[in-house]
Amino acid sequence: MKQRLISTILLRDRLAYVSRRFGEYHYVGDPVNILNILSAYCVDEVMIVDTSASRSNHIDRFFLEKLRSVSDFPLAYAGGLREESQIDIVFRTGFDKIFLSACNSDLVRLAEYTQQMYGSQALGLSLDYSFDSQERIVFNPYSRKPTKHALMAYLLSLPAEVFSDILLTSVLLNGTSSGIDVDVLHLLASSGLRNPILLSGGLKHFSPSLAARLIEKNPHFSGVAASTSIFLQNYSYGSALVSLKRHEF
Repeated sequence: MKQRLISTILLRDRLAYVSRRFGEYHYVGDPVNILNILSAYCVDEVMIVDTSASRSNHIDRFFLEKLRSVSDFPLAYAGGLREESQIDIVFRTGFDKIFLSACNSDLVRLAEYTQQMYGSQALGLSLDYSFDSQERIVFNPYSRKPTKHALMAYLLSLPAEVFSDILLTSVLLNGTSSGIDVDVLHLLASSGLRNPILLSGGLKHFSPSLAARLIEKNPHFSGVAASTSIFLQNYSYGSALVSLKRHEF
């Protein structure tokens, strides 16, 4: 399985931000400029997460077309997808994949539609989680509150077989650069899930030793999604990306 490094660009009103624990947002620049820079280096793919679309239920088609026009790598999209027509808009702008939230009330219907129209390779599942008394629980990005559902039980209740990737994001580690949740991979290893697993939240740097730990915990580990802050905190995008890519996952 090929492991990937995915850069996540968080949009708010057509500007790029980074967040900390989904509660603090800091402006980092023009997403078009960021994509231009990423195009010059060895990023595997980029995920665009539009929080404005989640609030307004409106997909900014023209801006997505602009983002696609400056990108020569695979682009994934998440945010505000509640209707089949919105999914069609995203793919018509040239995006390669969408991620649906595990807490989307229309998840099954939208997942089945995407699979039928665009194939399972174009569909990912995004699940945010937090902690309650040391137990990982599902976090609802719409209400911005933790639920009462245990992560593993909730994940197994979903039609995981239709998704090409499962993205797990730790809310408490998001934007902290304090280290990713390695142990969540071990939790999933005995679940029977065979989907490629992506992790997000807390990554500061990558190393061969960390890569070995992740693969040892779960052979279905597929890569890391990191916000633009992981690159901006270094001298340049290039130095950060090349440093990460030297260490094959």
